[in-house]
Amino acid sequence: MIIHGRGKPYGILGAHAKRQRSFTGDDVHFLQSVADVLAAGIERRVLEEELLNASSREQQRIGQDLHDSLCQQLAGIEFQNSVLVQQLSKTPEAQAEAIRIGELMRNATKQARALARGLSPVEIEPNGLMAALNNLAINATGLFRVYCSFQCPEPVLLENRASATHLYRIAQEAIGNAVKHGRAKTIVIILKGVDGELILTVKDDGAGFSQDGRSMEGMGLRIMEYRADMIGAMLRIDSLKGQGTTVACRLRLG
Repeated sequence: MIIHGRGKPYGILGAHAKRQRSFTGDDVHFLQSVADVLAAGIERRVLEEELLNASSREQQRIGQDLHDSLCQQLAGIEFQNSVLVQQLSKTPEAQAEAIRIGELMRNATKQARALARGLSPVEIEPNGLMAALNNLAINATGLFRVYCSFQCPEPVLLENRASATHLYRIAQEAIGNAVKHGRAKTIVIILKGVDGELILTVKDDGAGFSQDGRSMEGMGLRIMEYRADMIGAMLRIDSLKGQGTTVACRLRLG
């Protein structure tokens, strides 16, 4: 039976018997039903991938526009304001107001750059993932008031920006879970390359959880698994109550 797809078939579904026999009409209809279910499942998966990819591309575009356009314009306005501050040296009150406006613009520039990094966290360069994870650890320490460190014994280069972004989001989700659900105080992000594989690990000393369906609901597990699956990576989560959680993602390089 043909597994019908958009534009062209996804494949063929066949049934084989160990001995020669005749298949009834009900057998044929059952096999066609299974093929239709497979087609619907594949179609849904393709649409989900397209939606996630489109969302990621749009986030990257907005982040790049913020960095290249808005941040540059704010920097230009700040420079012009600094010139104005010098020109107002003979009018202290106006100069003080110009200085205050300059501070407001610097704060706005910092916020715009932070938004740009959040929307497009991984740079195009092969070392972009290392830099992004290091910034993630620094930001997590300041934002969540936990000790979050990044360890990378040797440089790990990843040229595929899409894969790097998915790995970054997996680490980001794992940190969010460690803080929100595990109430962790210490989180370690480890990136290393071993035997042609990239291994990303996020460990925490939080409360952990029992690995049953109910305990893992709402923890972003499906999103992490889906991201890992999209780039052909293996995701593993180990956790025990009172002993923290370890999220490990392995990606074959090359």
